[in-house]
Amino acid sequence: ELDITKQDLELFDVVNAGFHVMCRMKNFSSWIKISCIAFLAYRCKLKFLGKYSVKYCTSAALGMLDQYSIHLITHPMSNYPFDLRRVAEKCVQTGTILEINNNRGKLNAEEVRSVMDLGVLFGVGSDAHSPEKVGSCDRSFDIIRESGVPLSRVVNVVEI
Repeated sequence: ELDITKQDLELFDVVNAGFHVMCRMKNFSSWIKISCIAFLAYRCKLKFLGKYSVKYCTSAALGMLDQYSIHLITHPMSNYPFDLRRVAEKCVQTGTILEINNNRGKLNAEEVRSVMDLGVLFGVGSDAHSPEKVGSCDRSFDIIRESGVPLSRVVNVVEI
């Protein structure tokens, strides 16, 4: 679930959503399955937990896309890796955009290429955490070039 009510979501024209390290979980079980397992798998390098982290995070991402009208998934694969192909397929069905994030995203050129055949749309974001970084998207544009994504598939970029 998102940390905002469905009633409040109706007030917005655009809704971006993504996993965050300190996000509120629905219950203790969700916190263990998503936050703790991901932390142990990736931050503490307990790789044997990686498949469980991907399983639970994929389920959460798909559930979010089933329940809510999400326009863009922010910094996919950043703190909570999921099965990108399954989530991208759902994004195509729901019209949700995957962000190629300049700052903290882990979505790299190889991963972008791996889902391009699905017809998923992408968006560029700076994820600026300070005013001077707003609009800084050099890394994002490098990923677009390296992956070969046509600019027609990047919703917030125009070719000049």
